[in-house]
Amino acid sequence: MELSSWFVACCLLGQTTSAKPGTPPARTSKADLDKTEPSIEPAAGEEAAAGPDAKPSTTEDEEANSAGAPDPNPPATPLADESTDQGLVPVTPTQVKQGAAEALIRQLALPSDAPFPGKPVSLVESLSRSLDRRRQMEIAHAYWNLSAAMADYETCVVELSRLEQLLPQPSGGKRVADLDLEASLAAAHARQRELELNVLTAQYELAEFGGWTAGEALPLPNDVPHAGAYATRAHEIYATRVAPPRVHLIDRALPLRLRSLDMRAMAVHAAADAADSAEQAYHDGQGAPARGGDLAVPLTAVAELARQQRAFVAAVRDYNHEIAEYALGIAPPGIDAATLVRMLIGPPNGSPPRAAPAGRPEVAEQPGGVNPAGFNAPSIPDAIQNPGRRRYGEPTLAPPRGGDPSERRRESRKVPAGDIAAGDGAETGAPAAGATVGLYPALAELSPKQRTQQLASMLHWDRALPDSLGVGSDLAGCLARAPGADRRALIKTYWLARERVARYQLMAQRIEQLDGLVPTALRAGGAPGGAAAMLRLHRSQLAAQADLATARVDLLVAQFELVLAGRWPIDTPWPVPSTAPHGGSYRLGLDRQRGEFTPSLAARRLAARIPALHQVLLERAESIVAIDAARARAASRYDAGEAAIDEPLAATEEQAAESSAFLAAQTEYNVEIVDYALSVLPAGTSDSRLVESLVLATPADGAGQ
Repeated sequence: MELSSWFVACCLLGQTTSAKPGTPPARTSKADLDKTEPSIEPAAGEEAAAGPDAKPSTTEDEEANSAGAPDPNPPATPLADESTDQGLVPVTPTQVKQGAAEALIRQLALPSDAPFPGKPVSLVESLSRSLDRRRQMEIAHAYWNLSAAMADYETCVVELSRLEQLLPQPSGGKRVADLDLEASLAAAHARQRELELNVLTAQYELAEFGGWTAGEALPLPNDVPHAGAYATRAHEIYATRVAPPRVHLIDRALPLRLRSLDMRAMAVHAAADAADSAEQAYHDGQGAPARGGDLAVPLTAVAELARQQRAFVAAVRDYNHEIAEYALGIAPPGIDAATLVRMLIGPPNGSPPRAAPAGRPEVAEQPGGVNPAGFNAPSIPDAIQNPGRRRYGEPTLAPPRGGDPSERRRESRKVPAGDIAAGDGAETGAPAAGATVGLYPALAELSPKQRTQQLASMLHWDRALPDSLGVGSDLAGCLARAPGADRRALIKTYWLARERVARYQLMAQRIEQLDGLVPTALRAGGAPGGAAAMLRLHRSQLAAQADLATARVDLLVAQFELVLAGRWPIDTPWPVPSTAPHGGSYRLGLDRQRGEFTPSLAARRLAARIPALHQVLLERAESIVAIDAARARAASRYDAGEAAIDEPLAATEEQAAESSAFLAAQTEYNVEIVDYALSVLPAGTSDSRLVESLVLATPADGAGQ
């Protein structure tokens, strides 16, 4: 094999080692409202797309209401983003105990008493079943999918075990559970059956890709996925040739995914502490709410622990999928399976192999006549067998990361509230807004249409974006950069990316709301149940920070898709959509189009759906304003000592979920407007006329500068 190919392999073996804040949305009056409703109106012999100066007629849903929207909170200090211009290096937040994520995934992915039939197989053995690189990639993905399915099953086992511990002591030989506890147990048992099916499906998928025969036992994973740092060394490997676009994405995404799974691990540890505390308080209080024994508290804590465990498993799975795509896509031809595995998960960790379930059928030592390569296969060159003997251009292994799964999980408490991942330079930076203050009180007095437009503007107000996110690009400019491109696909990708921008900021806002509860929690720390309440708050903070880290990854992926759709140079700053999608109603004018136009069935379908989608936005906006008021009231009750901390915590989660649903519905609404406009306007309609038919303003000025 050529020396350059071995250099690529050596580099791969080292794996185990802007946006300025925008201005607040302005108040909207009745007069302004009439100017913010895009439409497609008829014109003599041609299309008519209403522009900013159009004066559409007043409709019945435009009540005369000149009340302005409330001034939103002052712009938050921008989040400092991680540097992505130096390639991948080991990235580990200093507050995360080394090995915490690795220990946790080992605990979940390799349970000692898994009930599934089959034979444990290593990743080496699985990859050895095919010499085709594409098939090996499919095998690797299937292997990690099976590992994740088994880890999800284990989280359900843990959840059931904790719920059963909440059952009352037997009375007369029978344990009678509370109705809420019975419901939780029934749901967990149903979920367990579903997860058993998921494991079986994943076993057959791996068997199919790996060429298992009908007579062989189904495979069970015996290796754990990688949960530490991964150095791609992409800048070295592609120093003299052009890297594929996906390499740029993976190179930027892997450190963000590492941060996400590290934060997820910390959130799991905090959730476990909170569940332990809630269960102990319940048993000590013997079920009496006044003495800290409210059953709802441990039930919520156990459910949250399971949710955080599942999110952690998903983060590890996605991390390893991207590692597999990168490493197997770049590895030179002819490398044996053992070397490939070292590129994916590093050297063997010395852990004993998983024992096959008792009484299960075994398969031949060398299934299918394929001899699995060992880690010390003599065909591996010295540079790969002995990575400690460095030569020029070889990567440095990341520091070894150990961890004891049985150790108590207390390290997560070292992360101060508000940090996303200390050591990476990313933090919220802004003082926490008062949790007892509602965000949208004045919106309640507006008409439904005004309320929805104002809420949409506030959710898309750029106020807390990373400094190095990219370069702002409005919709018109994005279309102008890609003449001849599929305009529908490009605009849809643009709106999806814009939704990710807004959702990232929504997650940052959620952190601020939780931070606002800290002073009250600290004051009540010495009271009965105060320490347990602080644990539950800390759990929610870490979960929110993990969600923010995940939202950052999702935003990066959306930017990448926009780069491809808009034919943006891959090696330049990536675009940050600055045009906010439309949130008001839309005048279709379907029956008043030019005389020769005959609406198609698809156009009539869209004309029926678009008003219905806008009605969804109206109702979700009303819901969000009401939830925000309830959250502020719950925080006030907690501050006054009239409610437990769980009340504002639940309301904060509900507001974030409903706001995310609003953003998704708004994206769907705008995508269907695009479909309608393209079906009605002539094929030669200019980009500027098309944009005028979709939106009338780009309020997120300067995003990404």
